[in-house]
Amino acid sequence: MNSVNNLVQQNHNIGFAMLFSFSNGQCNVKLAVLLLISTLIFASSEAKAKDSKNDMINGTWIIETIPPANAVKLCDEYLPTSTRIHFQILGPTRLAVEEERTDELGGTVELIPPISAALCSVGLGQSTEFGSNLCSNGQPIVDDKKNVQFDADFTFFRLTNADLEDVDNLFFSEQGAHEGAKMVTVSVNYKAVQWNIWMRSTNEMISECLVVLPGKNNVDSFPMIWRRQH
Repeated sequence: MNSVNNLVQQNHNIGFAMLFSFSNGQCNVKLAVLLLISTLIFASSEAKAKDSKNDMINGTWIIETIPPANAVKLCDEYLPTSTRIHFQILGPTRLAVEEERTDELGGTVELIPPISAALCSVGLGQSTEFGSNLCSNGQPIVDDKKNVQFDADFTFFRLTNADLEDVDNLFFSEQGAHEGAKMVTVSVNYKAVQWNIWMRSTNEMISECLVVLPGKNNVDSFPMIWRRQH
């Protein structure tokens, strides 16, 4: 990103230098104008390319998942089948701006009715001092006809070979993810919810949910499929 900015700035400076240099007459002016225009087009296309990569997650997604019937405890990231979530990216986080990074963006996670009472037993239904609360004492407290919005951070990255060899990413490898796969971590503010999502295509994403099963140290995982709702 810095190299792109440096190139744009360098061309910009050269263009203006040529524009105000009259030693070669009108030819310099024409070349300077062309260089400045091409620089602006290049910068615009770079910005659009980066926006499209991150904006791919924007929109409404509907969950498809079947947890094990004998599950003792589901992960805090669990969302029941038919849950509808709307993601909206708003802009870079303050930390990302300070560090001149483009991989971390702030935005919102919006829960669309009907809202399942099953959410009261997982992370999104936690009662917290800050942010929106869905439940209190294990029972829904929100209007079932209104959307509920949470602030969130979106961190984008791509899987490397080293990532795929890590046991923590074995799930995504088994689901078919390869080196370079687009990933996003969605962290819901003030909640114990952090979805690690493989952006498999523009219309389908996959995240992992850990589950505790009967028996000692019996932990497994299952996929949550996110399908874009058109």
